[in-house]
Amino acid sequence: MQNLIFFGVLVAVGLAILVGFAMMVAKFYKKVEQGRALIINKVTKDPIVTFTGGLVLPIVHRAETMDISVKTVEIDRERGPDL
Repeated sequence: MQNLIFFGVLVAVGLAILVGFAMMVAKFYKKVEQGRALIINKVTKDPIVTFTGGLVLPIVHRAETMDISVKTVEIDRERGPDL
């Protein structure tokens, strides 16, 4: 009987840890919309660049977003009397 109680407590603690970890991942996962990139600066030398999303831990990582959408530039090439 005592082994059954110990096993039940062990399963309950394991389940609580698993649920807590899943909640942490859901809370710290950052998504980016289309046309943007997420740059995650970790403790390593090179940052990680992703176009969908990534796990950003608040104190350890720093996240920045960069706009990578296509932009249109219109150039007026008329020659005036000054040129």
